[in-house]
Amino acid sequence: MKLRYLCLAAAPLVPLFVGGCASPAPASYQPVATRFYLESRPGEVASTVTLPRSGVAIPVNGGPVLLESDIAHVDLVQVDLGRCLLVQLKPAAARDLQRMAYAAAGRRLVLVVDGRPLGARRVDPSLADGNLMIFVELADERLPDLVRRLRQTPPTAFVG
Repeated sequence: MKLRYLCLAAAPLVPLFVGGCASPAPASYQPVATRFYLESRPGEVASTVTLPRSGVAIPVNGGPVLLESDIAHVDLVQVDLGRCLLVQLKPAAARDLQRMAYAAAGRRLVLVVDGRPLGARRVDPSLADGNLMIFVELADERLPDLVRRLRQTPPTAFVG
């Protein structure tokens, strides 16, 4: 009988305990579509992308060769020429890039974020380790925010 009264007395407190177990609301972020396109060969059907600062126009193949789901980690690094993105690829994507590094040596790999081309780098055998360093044509003060957004985007954000 005492147990029944105890349960009745504790009943109003249950929502407080249950509410504490609820998972927190997801952090607000804007997913970033990150794509890498390979420069097309002369004579291939291509679309042209233009880098924002330099105005360099690069003809690229129709489909991306790497997606955000291929990225394991992104960091901002300082090298002799300035600050750049270090994009570390997942093992399978790193192997794909290694094969591409030999087949497409000399062509450019273009980073496109949310439909905007931001940077390009030449494909060479140094990419075989799955670490891709690329300078982007953004002001230095905008780079940390870009890296943060790239890190927050789950690999399945754009899988349909």
